[in-house]
Amino acid sequence: MKQVAEIILKAIASAPEDVVIDSQTEGDRTLITVHVNQLDVGRVIGHKGRTINAVRTLVKAAALKHQHQVSLDLVAPDEPPAR
Repeated sequence: MKQVAEIILKAIASAPEDVVIDSQTEGDRTLITVHVNQLDVGRVIGHKGRTINAVRTLVKAAALKHQHQVSLDLVAPDEPPAR
C-alpha cells in the first residue's frame, strides 16, 4: 500500500524528491503518513480535496485486496512557501 501511495504522489508532486512516506502497521491496520513540499500541498490536496481523496480510495482498494485496512494522512509542513 505504501508503494501505491508513493508512485501516485510522486507523479502528482512537482518536487517528487521531497515526497516522504512513513507507515506504521498494527495488526491488520496501517497508517500511512505523507509529507510533501510546501509548494505541493495544494496540488496534492486538489480542488475540494478531490485529489487526496482519490489517492486514499486507490490505496484502500489495494489494501482490501490483501484484507488489510489502511488510512492515509497528509501532514502539511510548518514553514510558509518561499516567494
